[in-house]
Order: sequence, then structure tokens, then C-alpha cells
Amino acid sequence: MKEVISIPNASRTFEALRSLGYDLYSSIADVVDNSITEKVGSSKVNIDFDFKGKSNLILRITDNGCGMNQSELEEAMRLGTETTYIERDLGKFGMGMKTASLSHCNVLTVLSKKKNKPVCGYRWDMDRIDSTQNWVLLQLNNKEIDLLLKENELEIGKSGTIVMWDDLFILDQDVQLYNSQKLAQNYYFRLLTKIKLHLGMIYHRFLDGSIGKELQILLNDESIEPWDPFCRSEKNTKEIDLKKSLSEFKQEGYDVPVTIRGFVLPNKEGFSNEEAWKNAKGLLSWNDSQGYYIYRSNRIIRFGGWHNTKAKDEHDKLARISIDIDPSLDELFRITVNKTKVQFPEVLFNT
Repeated sequence: MKEVISIPNASRTFEALRSLGYDLYSSIADVVDNSITEKVGSSKVNIDFDFKGKSNLILRITDNGCGMNQSELEEAMRLGTETTYIERDLGKFGMGMKTASLSHCNVLTVLSKKKNKPVCGYRWDMDRIDSTQNWVLLQLNNKEIDLLLKENELEIGKSGTIVMWDDLFILDQDVQLYNSQKLAQNYYFRLLTKIKLHLGMIYHRFLDGSIGKELQILLNDESIEPWDPFCRSEKNTKEIDLKKSLSEFKQEGYDVPVTIRGFVLPNKEGFSNEEAWKNAKGLLSWNDSQGYYIYRSNRIIRFGGWHNTKAKDEHDKLARISIDIDPSLDELFRITVNKTKVQFPEVLFNT
């Protein structure tokens, strides 16, 4: 039998990958995942999200991690990189940073610097891909890198990485729908608020130091505050005493258990103040906030709702359940590329 090497069409492949279902918030989080993974070791991530010119939005994510040299960055920019992920890494398939970014921008540029090495840079430009119909990854020279850093008023210290999104085609279209600058600015501020809430929620264990790591995430130089879905700082929050077979649920054939904890939040009158009560609903309504908060490597990957195990109920709106999935259980729970979909194994579904 003859072997034929079949290379996929570059433009069509990118088009398909850009349609995986990333929203803006999960896309930014996927880039942050790369910055704070154990191997990179960033203690600070700064997100710059602002207008460039009248209506064009740009996004820059800078970390102070170990950075990459030229060959490492070239490999990291490849779809399905051969990078080896250790068990506790937040990344998984070697696709996230590229697919998450290009779901929202037409030009993805990454600059990086390893200690005692020069800054290097590569770029995916969708216009170039479409015009050449080829897998053209652009390597930036020193002059181009210096100009980019100067124009964006950015710098890399001894080591670190900068991810740059330009031509944010979806958001730019949304902004241009508004017939006044004031309405466009209001839209932009709503996005900022949701980004803060989203990142504060999914990384709350990293931001509050509860897992022993020190991490600071800033959005436009403002620190993002952690948001605990279970309001454990409120004295009237109650943790439910679950039997051990449920709180440390083990699936046959897997060594690591699924850790489950249940909480009931106080009603409005039981909160320490009205502001705390308002904050406790998070990104969703009170009714939508009930249900499961699913963690992988201490990072929330799904939140709110009962995952088809039961219907939402007004009487249950104060009930929230944390479920911790170890990365070794990814296959069991069928974690998707964008880490936003999880399927319960049948035995847990019926427990």
C-alpha cells in the first residue's frame, strides 16, 4: 500500500480552528494559562486592552516568566506543538494560545526573551495565510522587534513573553456598530468589567495564595481581585458534610479521586453587608450561579448550572458544589481543546 502525505489547506484549517467556540474571556484565559504554568513560572501577568486609534482595539499580555529562545518560540507558535506538558500544566494539546488568539485577531505576534538571550519574535498573519495559501509563519528581525516594543511602550526584563493581538476583527465590528464614541466606550468598559470578573473567578486560588503560589494579574495596570464562588469568608456560609465515598469519589481504573465539596451560601440578610451579597453572584444571575464549579489543576474550567444532572431551581440558588478533576482524569471527563467543556463519566453522573 502506498503512503501519501496529505498536507491540509492552511487557510481552511485555520478557519476551522478559529471556530472552536472561544469567547473573549476564555481566549484571554487560555493565553494566561501558558504564562502561569509551572514550567514558565510567571509571578506577574499584565494585560493591556485598549483602543489603538479611534476604534481599533488591541490586546497585549506580558508575563515575567522564563521566556523562550528562538527555536523554542518557533516551536511554541506551531499548531500542535511537540512541547511536553507536565501533569500539573494548565495547557494540554499545544493548540490553546494560537487557536484562542486567532479566534479574535487576524494578527498574532509573540515576542519572548530567555535569560541571557536576545529577544525573538514570530507572527501569524491571516491575510498572509490567505494570500499565499500556505503555512507561512513570519520571523521578526531585531529592527522590527525594537520598533514593536517602542510603539507599544512595552519592555521585557531579564526574561518574559509578550503576546500581541492586532486586528481584533470581531470586537472592532462590534465597536463600529455604535454611532457615538460614548456608546462605544461604554461597550468597552463592559468588556473590561467582565474580563476582571472572569479572571478573578477562574484563577481565584492562584490570586488569593491558597495553593501556595504568588500570582498577580493586572488589567490595564489594575490588580484583579480573587472571587471565591463559595464565599468562605462569610461566617454564615455552610459547608455540607459529604460522605467520604462522594467527597473523594474514585473511578475504577484511576488512582486519583475526584474531590467534591458542597456549600450553601447565606441569603441576602445573612451576608456581612449588601456589597458582599451583590458581589457573590459573580458573572451570572443568582439563579444561574447555582450548581457546579469544576476545577482542573486549581483553575475553574466550568461554572454554574447542574450539568444536566438536575434542573435549576429557585430553592437551590444558594447551593454551589466544587469539583476538582486531576489532569490524569482528562480522558475520563473528555476535556476539550478550549477547556470549556466537560462530560461527567456515567458512574459519577448517576451517583
